[in-house]
Amino acid sequence: MCGGQNSTVEENHAQSLGQQSVLRVIVMMRISSQTVNRVVAISAILISAASFYVAVLQTKASQQQVKAETWPYLQIDNSNYDSEAGESIISYTLVNAGVGPARVVSMQLFYREHPVGGFFQLAQYCCVEGMEVSDQAALFRSEAIGTVITANPAPIILPSEAEVDLFRLYPNTENQEFWGRINRARNELRAVACYCSVLDECWNTNFIDDPEPVKNCSTDPDAQYRG
Repeated sequence: MCGGQNSTVEENHAQSLGQQSVLRVIVMMRISSQTVNRVVAISAILISAASFYVAVLQTKASQQQVKAETWPYLQIDNSNYDSEAGESIISYTLVNAGVGPARVVSMQLFYREHPVGGFFQLAQYCCVEGMEVSDQAALFRSEAIGTVITANPAPIILPSEAEVDLFRLYPNTENQEFWGRINRARNELRAVACYCSVLDECWNTNFIDDPEPVKNCSTDPDAQYRG
């Protein structure tokens, strides 16, 4: 009897151990399954975040490329000789040296810090003393002045590599004195302008320092150079 009881106890103990092992396996499987789910979920989040970051970088790169392809850059060409014509022609020219069109909103010209509203006013400041020039019409009729071509630099759309002459003075046998005075005066001119790209990015420029980005261009019609 004693031997039979021991055998039954051993069987019960073995069965209990077996059940505990099964429970451990089940618990471990549950833990393992939860861990896998968490890893999968975290991986999905990380992949989504990485994809979003790549998309943001691509968008920024695309925007930068568009900006680079539409970037205008204004310069002043101040010259007393036209190499194509082979003549001593004085020109004060606004040039778009950028790769995109420039919307020129405003432009001002100063001679010795005096605002210059047009070529006639410049001539009055610097160059007609002693000459019989009573008004703008007389200025442009006078042989002593010669042929002058002027233009309004703003507001205009200036395409890439295009230019506009603020003034252009041709020589003749009668205007050597006036030509010489304008030739000296052109080096005392100072210009400022505000312009924008087709993406409405705007800059102020003094044609010496790098253009300064601004939100938008303000304009004073009375202060504009009008040719």
